[in-house]
Amino acid sequence: MDFNHANSPSQSPPNFHIGPYRIGGPYAKYILFLLILVYAMNLLDRQILAILAGEIQADLGISDSQMGFLYGTSFAVFYAIFGLPLGRLADLWVRKTLIACGLFTWSVMTMLCGMAGGAASLTFFRFGVGIGEATATPSAYSLLSDWFEPKDRASVIAIYSTGAYIGMGLSMFIGGWIVDWWNLSYPDIANAPLGLKGWQVTFIIV
Repeated sequence: MDFNHANSPSQSPPNFHIGPYRIGGPYAKYILFLLILVYAMNLLDRQILAILAGEIQADLGISDSQMGFLYGTSFAVFYAIFGLPLGRLADLWVRKTLIACGLFTWSVMTMLCGMAGGAASLTFFRFGVGIGEATATPSAYSLLSDWFEPKDRASVIAIYSTGAYIGMGLSMFIGGWIVDWWNLSYPDIANAPLGLKGWQVTFIIV
């Protein structure tokens, strides 16, 4: 992810009035495109649990109340708690690095959700997903504010926000498709690679 001219924390990009690196120019639109992709991945990994809930509950013996905590509370609390300091860090540090670190963290934690052996370990990994994802939006807003004029920012933020709906939509489709494909391919779990089940494979892939 290359935000070469957006490296300096809480500083505007070079005030180029011409060329691809001008504010609102081609490079700014490239940054917007990348941030939409990151946001889509953010929501995909966040929401994938919903489509997998039934299989996870059956396999790990997790109750409805525990699943509600996993889906909502465990993620939201850590997202909210860490969102404030990570937002401040976006003001003080290199934002592209912060986004990259967050993306790596929540991707690894989502993968580890597929290795969870019970409610406790799955909760811990969901904590990690929440912390990692809390890096993305503050840094993205900061970058977009630097690279677009005030008169364009409302439209830019609206375009950026479409990434959330893309991610949510894909999470349901991709999650359901992977589970169905795996369960049809390996109806006898004893024959599945590493004995993995559909919900585990889905977490690992996404």
